[in-house]
Parts: sequence; C-alpha cells; structure tokens
Amino acid sequence: MIISVISAKGGVGKTFFCANISAKLSSNKNKTVVVDFNNGFRNLDIALGLENQITYTLDDVFSEKCTIDEVIFEDTGYDNLHFIPASQNTNPVIYLETAEKLLKQLNDMYDYVVIDCMTSFNDVVKHILSISDQILVVTTPDIISVRNADVIINSIDADKVRLIINKMPIEKTFPDYLMNADEVIDNLQVKLCGIINSEDCVEKSLLTGRLAIYDNEVLNSVFTNIANRISGKEVPIYKFQYKKPNKSFKLFK
Repeated sequence: MIISVISAKGGVGKTFFCANISAKLSSNKNKTVVVDFNNGFRNLDIALGLENQITYTLDDVFSEKCTIDEVIFEDTGYDNLHFIPASQNTNPVIYLETAEKLLKQLNDMYDYVVIDCMTSFNDVVKHILSISDQILVVTTPDIISVRNADVIINSIDADKVRLIINKMPIEKTFPDYLMNADEVIDNLQVKLCGIINSEDCVEKSLLTGRLAIYDNEVLNSVFTNIANRISGKEVPIYKFQYKKPNKSFKLFK
C-alpha cells in the first residue's frame, strides 16, 4: 500500500507524523519503508536518528548513480522499518517515470510505503498522489493551516484523502483562536483518520532522533489507533475532551 503524507504548509508536523506512523506500522510485523521526498530540505533522517549514516539519496537514483536496492537504508534500528533519504540538492532532476517505477517496485517489496511529500504542490507531487492508495493530509487546528489544506484537498482525488489533525491542545480551557476537531472536519469535508495531541516531548524527539511513541504513552496510543485505521480496522477515533469557547470558524469558499 502506498501512503502519501502531505501538508499545505510547513510546521504542521508532517515529518514527525511520517517517522512515528512508519515505526508504528512496522511494529505490527509489517514490512515498511518510509521515503523522504523533501529534496533540498531533508529532515526525516534526523527524526529517525540517521543523519550521519546516509550514503545514497533519491537524487542518486534519479541520476543513475545507484540502484533502487542500493538507496534503501535497512539498518534503521527499528524492526521491519527501512528508509530512503531525500537529497540535500535543492534542484534535483526528478523524472516522473523513474519516480513511478521506484514507488511501484517498493510497493511490490513492502506492505507499506510511506511517502513524506514535499510541501510544494508541483507535478511530481501530483503524480505521486495519483498513484497512491491513501493520501493523508496533515493540518493543525488553526485557520491558516486549514484553509491551505482545503486548497490541496480540492485539487486531488477526495476519495483517497483522510485527515490528520496534529498539535491539538488538551488544556482544560481550549484556546479561542483555534478550531476544534469538528470545525476542522466541517470546513474540509473529508474523512478523519486521527487526532494527535500537542505534547512537550515532540520537539525534543525530533531533534534527538528518538521517536515520541516510545517515550510518551498517550502518543503511543494515538499512533496505534491511527495505524489500525490505516490498515482498515474499524476502531473509534482517539479523541480528547476539552472545554471549547463558544466561537465558530468558517472558511471563505
């Protein structure tokens, strides 16, 4: 199964999500590969604690400096989880035919292929999304992120799209400048796959290469829930209880 993860803007936690959901999917004895397509802005290797161990990148595959088998990093430290890093080159030559061949070959080799898509909505990203089985759109519950996510959702096959709401506050009093989950869903009109709460450990986990699901019990439960839903299991959304001020948000269409 090819799962593309995309966001309309930076800072919503897309790479954090990709790293943790890939590890959670692989922990269920599913052979999983996570592919960083953020050429020029590679961060997934840091999130996985592999920044000093990269030999080949996607750019090397596209320029025929290495094979698909050679670019796959297998010794990630996580059972059943492999990794393909992006290039630091900001102007890589990416051929759509090569990208499609790569993803189809990976789909034959693995149970799950998780793609950390670049934020720019270019022809390469559109092609990747077109051959994906699931598209997970990551947003945060603020009006800027939600409005930008709406632009992407209206430009792709909505039947494939499922929503991830990240950085959801769990304080007893919900900030009045943020949307609650129902408001985000009402505005975007897509199926919800999961809600991820805001936790203080997230930034540290990204910078130290130690995945948050192994240090935070709540996040571990949240990602287990999302992984089950991705795999087709009918489980309820892991939701949080908060007191929301009486203020509603509506995007301009």
